[in-house]
Amino acid sequence: HGVKLIIGAEMTVDDGERLVLLAQGKRGYQQLCRLITRGRRRSEKGSSVLLWEEIFAESDDLVALAFRLSDADGGRGSELKAAFGARLYAAAVRHRSEDERPIEAALREQATRLAVPIVAVNEVLYHTPARRRVQDIVTCLRHGVTLPTAGRHLKPNAEHAIKSTHQFAELFADDPQAVRRTCAVAERCTFNLGELRYRYPAEW
Repeated sequence: HGVKLIIGAEMTVDDGERLVLLAQGKRGYQQLCRLITRGRRRSEKGSSVLLWEEIFAESDDLVALAFRLSDADGGRGSELKAAFGARLYAAAVRHRSEDERPIEAALREQATRLAVPIVAVNEVLYHTPARRRVQDIVTCLRHGVTLPTAGRHLKPNAEHAIKSTHQFAELFADDPQAVRRTCAVAERCTFNLGELRYRYPAEW
């Protein structure tokens, strides 16, 4: 369908922070795979937890999207900036939910202080809003709960669908520069799975 696939993963760190890492090139893909492997080896099945030191050591071909940058309340803003440099972005997440507003305001303040550019982000869980019900059921299965008792395990609305260019621009109408940066991030991530070839083990 002509959609560019960007390879990346949302990482969970041992202090509870989350970070999205995107592969720029083939080396970035290799770094991403090593990080995922390390995280899964030490964690229970179905989870993956990394250490900040591991992320900082495998970062030279990865783009990082951070949801929090503050140093004062436990964030790792300065260290992230030192490790990723111009490949670090602050992710402004919008799903038309009221509780996102204070979070984004705090992130923008942190990003300004550290001179980290803002990118526009929308978490996609299904291709059309009509599929929200299926996502809710899958979430209940994962957590072992029923729909009436799921509570905060479920998303509050159906804004986690793929948005058209117009819908996305409308969502961030107050900050079109953030949308342009999102497109710039996509352009710098050039890795394609077609670059991979199977390599046979060396004979000894």
